[in-house]
Amino acid sequence: KAYAFTHELAPPLDSQRVFLRLSRLDDEDASSTLYGLAALLGAAAVLGLFALYRMVAVQVLFAERRNNFVAAVTHELKTPLTAIRMYGEMLRDGMVQDEATRQEYYATITGEGERLTRLINNVMEHAQLRRGERPMQVVRANVGETVREVLDLMTPHIEREGFAVTLDVPSSLPAVQLDVDAFKQVLFVRDFGPGIAEGQLQTIFEPFFRGESELTRRQKGTGIGLTLVRDLVERMNGYVRGINRSPGLEIRIALSPAR
Repeated sequence: KAYAFTHELAPPLDSQRVFLRLSRLDDEDASSTLYGLAALLGAAAVLGLFALYRMVAVQVLFAERRNNFVAAVTHELKTPLTAIRMYGEMLRDGMVQDEATRQEYYATITGEGERLTRLINNVMEHAQLRRGERPMQVVRANVGETVREVLDLMTPHIEREGFAVTLDVPSSLPAVQLDVDAFKQVLFVRDFGPGIAEGQLQTIFEPFFRGESELTRRQKGTGIGLTLVRDLVERMNGYVRGINRSPGLEIRIALSPAR
């Protein structure tokens, strides 16, 4: 038994007709075809559900990290603002008579203000990079000279904290392609802390990632510092990765040699 279907098209194609004819399959062919279609639909359903689960899980994880980021930013803003207000009010009300103590409070207010500036700049930089609005000027540059400029700037702060710093740049180091300002932002000193779990060495560069729970974490920060490093380095056609050392974590940056 066969089934026929005819459809007349609407104007201006009313002179055309579409014909569809379906023939009944033999019982043996019909069974094998139905089983094949059922298996195919079952496999498609399983794959679709798995893909949906993965998509939802990624969105939930990202939303959780974003919420943690908001909480971290709120905390990082509140802490210096509280210190600035407290010391500022004490100085305003004449509660500090000792000159040395006043200078200490002035230094604290200045330091907390700089901390706020860094936080705000990082958040704005992250937003610009996400939108592709961060201008880059990749030029041929000497890495050693750029590192020395940063070191000259940071040495007084380093020495004030009781540390010493040395620089060892091979004279044979070739020129590379980089954005000088961006490269200065991503320069790192190796960490001698507990390191990072092996499974998190790639995840640490994702936005808002924190190695600790937001409720129990002991380390400061917002979770976008290493994201900025990765995004800036990639915009300079380089790559970045984390390597566990003994002890600590090393952030390794590779840039393309200058043409």
